[in-house]
Amino acid sequence: MKNNYLRFGDTICFDITYKLLMRKKEEQGHVGVGFFVGQDTNVRILLFGFSIIRVETKENFVELFQFFFEIMEYLPRSIITDDQIALRNALQQIK
Repeated sequence: MKNNYLRFGDTICFDITYKLLMRKKEEQGHVGVGFFVGQDTNVRILLFGFSIIRVETKENFVELFQFFFEIMEYLPRSIITDDQIALRNALQQIK
């Protein structure tokens, strides 16, 4: 995963199973699964990493992104995600 990220990680997409299953989200044991993905020169989807998130807050997303980018050794040029407020605020803090 890291080799693919170093080669093709200029633009990544992060998405989480946010509001995918509303009834499941209300259950006590629900967790969100987030995926860091990109694509190679043949337009194949590459998985760079994934996470399991129990509470989707700005602070948890900041910690997740900082950890991921520290492991991968650099920030991408652009990050594509949905319009979730906690995600947007977390990405504004990442440097």
